[in-house]
Amino acid sequence: MKAELDKLVEIMDKKGMATYFTTFGKGAGKYGKRQLFTKVPESVAIAWAWRYKEAKELLYELSKYLTPEQAERRTIHFVNPALKDIPIVGSAGITPTLYGGLQLIKPGEKAPYHRHTAVNFRFILEAPEKGAYTVINGYRIELHKGDLTFQVPWVWHEHGNDGNSDLIWFAGLDAPLIAFLGGMFYEAPESKEEEENIRKSLRGSGEDANKLFGKSVRPILLSYPSYVKEFNTTYNPLVYYPFEDVINALTTLSSKENMDPYNGYVVEYINPLNGGPLFSSISASMILLPSNKILKPIRRVENAVFIVFEGNVTINVEDTDRISAEPHDVIVIPSWKRYSIENSTNSKALIFKYSDSPLFKFLGVYREEYG
Repeated sequence: MKAELDKLVEIMDKKGMATYFTTFGKGAGKYGKRQLFTKVPESVAIAWAWRYKEAKELLYELSKYLTPEQAERRTIHFVNPALKDIPIVGSAGITPTLYGGLQLIKPGEKAPYHRHTAVNFRFILEAPEKGAYTVINGYRIELHKGDLTFQVPWVWHEHGNDGNSDLIWFAGLDAPLIAFLGGMFYEAPESKEEEENIRKSLRGSGEDANKLFGKSVRPILLSYPSYVKEFNTTYNPLVYYPFEDVINALTTLSSKENMDPYNGYVVEYINPLNGGPLFSSISASMILLPSNKILKPIRRVENAVFIVFEGNVTINVEDTDRISAEPHDVIVIPSWKRYSIENSTNSKALIFKYSDSPLFKFLGVYREEYG
């Protein structure tokens, strides 16, 4: 009987067919398949950590061979080891849905204009005192350490460094998801003339955008920039969040409120139009964990990435060794893995976090479990 079943399964497989028993059900493992119906979420990704010092060293080694003009973007991708064999996702996925990596722009260099349908944020890790900038649809923003800048889908953007030291940021995108689903569009100027024409067609300044939309008011009568064709609540009109605003909010919060025992002190980067997450596919936040504090364990239906911005922490992840992390180290925690964060030093720790939680919330399957 089993031999006949195995033969039938083989025939079906060759014809691009399968059956519940070998895919959704408990028989999947017997046929080398991953069971789809599981009692609890079982991510295809694994918990992992990347050391900033090591990645930075490789990034500078790469810069010996690739200029921004040659590479368009000089980057190091953080690839989750468990995803390497998955088409598209395996080339640059830190999680099944998210990209994470470092980009380097040296003094005098520029990363040329391009645009794509994947959303993109940049969290600044190192920057000169002045002269580092990004231009997002004509809005030029001066960049400083700790700032968060981003663009929504299909927006022209370029970057440059007129300062006297190197510019390094952590970039996060939903590119693995968008490409895997078949929704990726990309465009770059084919000549210097075309690039200059694009530059002339754009207008605005980052300061104007944040003065208009970042003060808890929503303009009703407004001529939107040309790239906003209609009002859309998933569109985020801001182009950057200054670190000064974030640290001021966290400092005030930590001085007046009791700390959340599972999350620490947290502020979220939100869309001022709807109070929702940074993007419809990515949420982002900054965590302040005071000295000598240990958070209680928690698990969530989300794939989360943590970048230590300041201080030293230890992250305890279910079924994984304790992960000790220094400034700018990167840690990924897959969906439904229980974890806790501790700061056993005498100084506070700041941790930048982003995740794909908005996707799970939209689908109605998001959950949290405490303890």
